[in-house]
Amino acid sequence: MTIRHVALLYFDRRQEAAKKRLQKLKRTGLVGERPRAQFQPSIIFLTRGGLQVLREQGILDLYPTFDVPSLERRARVSDLTIQHELAVLDLKVAFQSAAAAHGLSILECTTWPLLNQFTAPGGVVKPDAFVRFRSASDDNTTEEHHLFIELDQSTEPLGTLCDRSRRYAAHAKKICGQMERGVSHTGRHQHPFRVLYVLRSRERRDILAERLRTANPPILSLVWLTTFEEASNDPFGAIWLRPIDYRNPHRSGRPLLPGPAERERQPESVLVQTRKAS
Repeated sequence: MTIRHVALLYFDRRQEAAKKRLQKLKRTGLVGERPRAQFQPSIIFLTRGGLQVLREQGILDLYPTFDVPSLERRARVSDLTIQHELAVLDLKVAFQSAAAAHGLSILECTTWPLLNQFTAPGGVVKPDAFVRFRSASDDNTTEEHHLFIELDQSTEPLGTLCDRSRRYAAHAKKICGQMERGVSHTGRHQHPFRVLYVLRSRERRDILAERLRTANPPILSLVWLTTFEEASNDPFGAIWLRPIDYRNPHRSGRPLLPGPAERERQPESVLVQTRKAS
């Protein structure tokens, strides 16, 4: 992550405070910095020493088992991969920054692929990010929402994105069947969810939505789509479109959480209606 990410996520936007703390961590060898050109942002990563401290403190017990050499190799990935991961962190910052403005509580927001991945019918799914947040209703009750995020950099074929969407849909159907049978859910990947696709252009967003709408079987409301620019500004705003919305030529964006009029028409949060999603 960059110093900007560190400041926004952990230092209440105080850039100078983040710089000073990172300088201390560098001097003690707990974090390192990738080689960069003069005008490129500083990219920080955990060193072997930093990972060892986390392991000694028991913090890594919460994460899947991994060996240190494999994690160290992640600090030596290609520039293209780094740009993708930095963009995913930009989205994480956007979600956490916008949550307070909308009166929401972020319970979990992780961008570690190893932590996010799960096995679904059809194969393994590796989301770019996972967000779990809580919202309050008008009657003072709360609802918990689970979101998987896929950031598309226009480098993958659309067919790959459609295949991944089918795996998400199969997993949602499996969860729905378990709920109908009264099976209790354990684990972060066994709850109703929505999939958010963030794409680089409106044209690619529209093409993917149409591909999902006309697929066999179609994926109509499980996947929500927007552009990176819109998601970076306000991910909880009225920016999202579903494949089913493309049946209406006068479609417009919708917020992640429904407003009062939407609640009258859909009494449940649209984010947890997997029984009606396809």
